[in-house]
Amino acid sequence: MAMISRDLAKAVSEVKVLGPGDERVLVDFLEGRLDTGLFLLANSEAAGLEDHNGPLEGTYAATFEDDRMTAVAAHYWNGILIVQGHWREADAGPA
Repeated sequence: MAMISRDLAKAVSEVKVLGPGDERVLVDFLEGRLDTGLFLLANSEAAGLEDHNGPLEGTYAATFEDDRMTAVAAHYWNGILIVQGHWREADAGPA
């Protein structure tokens, strides 16, 4: 088993696969990022958060820190992966 450094362990958030009942937290997160998150918002509202491999459907997973969503990714029925998150300069590592 590989060891994870303390710095990396601190940076890793809770990851949760989203489903029915998680719509409000997803909408709240994406509404503050409409310029880059509209695709995720539109698809989640059109098809919901359950993935049955149908048009516009996908599997949504999100990271949380202190019960606050910090990023979301969706893998759609057609193979497209869309990611939306909060970028911090510290996350980029050394230049």
